[in-house]
This record gives sequence, C-alpha cells and structure tokens, in this order.
Amino acid sequence: MPVVAGVAALLVGVALVLFLRGDEEPDEAEMEGLQTWSDLPNTHVEDDVSYDQAPPVGGNHIGAWMDCGAYDAPVADELAVHNLEHGGIWIAYDAAALDEAQVATLTEALPGNGILTPYDGLEAPVVVSSWERQVALDGVDDPRLAEFVSTYENSPIAPESGQVTCAGGITAEQAVQVAEQYGL
Repeated sequence: MPVVAGVAALLVGVALVLFLRGDEEPDEAEMEGLQTWSDLPNTHVEDDVSYDQAPPVGGNHIGAWMDCGAYDAPVADELAVHNLEHGGIWIAYDAAALDEAQVATLTEALPGNGILTPYDGLEAPVVVSSWERQVALDGVDDPRLAEFVSTYENSPIAPESGQVTCAGGITAEQAVQVAEQYGL
C-alpha cells in the first residue's frame, strides 16, 4: 500500500509540474508586430522551395545550413531556414537602408546561434526571424530585437532546437557552391 501511495503522489506531482510549466512555448503576447505561423513542414529537399514569407520562417529546406555569423551577401533561403530549424535566429537587413555602422550594430546584437545577412525586398530595414516567428523592426536600435533574440533563440518551437546549432555549418564560399548544386 505505501508503494501505491508513493506512485500516486509522484503522478500528482508530475501533473502539477506539467500544468504549471504549460507548453513551454515563449510568452509572445506582448511583442508588437509579431507574426506567427504554425505546423510548417521541415523536410530536407534537394531543390528550391517556394516560401510564403520573405524572409521565410520555416518550411522544407536543403540538408546544409549556414555557419553562425554575419554574412556580406544574401544566402539561399533554403540554407537559412535550416538554421531556423536548429533554433537559430536570422537577422535580415535591407543593405540599401542601412549604413556600415548600423550593420556593425546588428553584428554586435547577433546571438551565438544566429546568422546576419542582407536580404533584398524587405518590408522594413531589419526583419528578425526564428522558426514560425518573425517581426519587422523599425531599425537597428529597435528594442524588439533584443527581446526577440532572448525569447526565441533556441526556442522549443523549432523542430531541432537544442539538438544542433549553426556551428559547423557551411561557409559563405561553400554556400555559393551548394546553391549552384541545388539550383537555388
């Protein structure tokens, strides 16, 4: 009988922890302009993908990903989406709207599991993305950048968050070769 009581107490404790913990998704109700999507696929493919968002926030992608860091040239969406699958942050910026000092500010704000790239055709000077989450920013000093990074870097929303980071991904030079190989 003491074993049954112990097991029952353990089950009640686990249920209470799960209830209090919730689904572990980040608290996002307060972030102005946050856009969300759900149930995006994450299959590795061998050709280009048509995404509904620019920059994309998830979906099918190729098997390679970008190494962490800042890039001077745009990268294939299919590479960057793989970074998002790993729980990474993608800071995309309009190169025509920012000067060198502003790009340096973004580089300093880049998290350890993040990439920074120029991106043509953005709706704002800066757009920051994670898996299924995105916000367009007013500029490099927008306080939502730090809030987004702290909320979504390595978020449990990302299918492979915590399993792999962007470390060990391909370099900018290799990205060109991969893009050519896949016809991106």
